[in-house]
Amino acid sequence: GDVNWDSTAYNMVLVNETNSFLDDHFATRPDDPFFAYVALGSAHIPHSPPDSYLDGEKVAGETPTNFLDMLKEMDLVVGSLVQSIEERGIAEDTIIIFTSDNGGLPNRHTDSEPLGHTTGGPLRGYKGSVF
Repeated sequence: GDVNWDSTAYNMVLVNETNSFLDDHFATRPDDPFFAYVALGSAHIPHSPPDSYLDGEKVAGETPTNFLDMLKEMDLVVGSLVQSIEERGIAEDTIIIFTSDNGGLPNRHTDSEPLGHTTGGPLRGYKGSVF
């Protein structure tokens, strides 16, 4: 990737692009079903939280670690996307699947284990583990 790319904006770009997709879809094909795959980067390193979210809510520095700040932003992103679905009046006809791709990061990448948060909870292994 581009070494000058600002990863702090990634998730907010996804929100804006998803909203643009929905606007276009409902303007051109309102009666057709749609599929939107939104792959958030919140849990991926580098953990570079934005200073603030789209609505101005502060993100960076709001929790003890950058990783937890990113989880806060992820919550804001998911909330924004759900709100977009609700505002369009299609929540009753929409399936939202929220899942992880392949396990959490090793705790050494999150600095959050001493705070009681582990990425995999009680599960063994992490992203890249082989069993």
